[in-house]
Order: sequence, then structure tokens, then C-alpha cells
Amino acid sequence: MAMDVTLRQLRAYVAVLEAASFSEAAKAMHLSQAALSGLIKELESRVGVRLLDRTTRKVSSSAVGETFAPMARRVLSNLDEALENLTNLKELRRG
Repeated sequence: MAMDVTLRQLRAYVAVLEAASFSEAAKAMHLSQAALSGLIKELESRVGVRLLDRTTRKVSSSAVGETFAPMARRVLSNLDEALENLTNLKELRRG
């Protein structure tokens, strides 16, 4: 069952968790708060579950989000590591 979740959505989700704030996460990602909120809404829609609990004062992981967060971080970390390794291999071939 493909859900078509994007890396940008995952990065936005992790940024919100790390900042515990939509506005701070938006700044960190160089996005408007509305754009960041849209990414989170798309992500939650595609996975079919609320990942974040929001109040007017704070944002935190939902129960499902608590379980999903380390998996999302691992996916992003693995991708970053793979891209770094690819860059290193490219540099070795040049040198």
C-alpha cells in the first residue's frame, strides 16, 4: 500500500518535533508557517492518522506520532548518510 509520503513532508514533521513549534520549524526550513502547516496536513492525510497534537500554545507528538518519529528520523538519517557516501565516492573518482 503506497502512501506517497515525500521527504519534504518527513523533514517538516521532524523539524516541528525538534522545534516544538510550527513557527520555529518554518524558520529553520526557510518556509512560511502556512507552507509548513500544509506539508504536515498532507503528511497526516496520506498516512491517515494525526501525528501531532496541537494547541494554541504548543505542539507535541500524538501517541502514534511518538512511535513514528524515530522511524522518520531513521529514514532521513539513512538518506543523508547515503547521499554523503555518494558524494565521497564521486570525489574519489575525480581524484
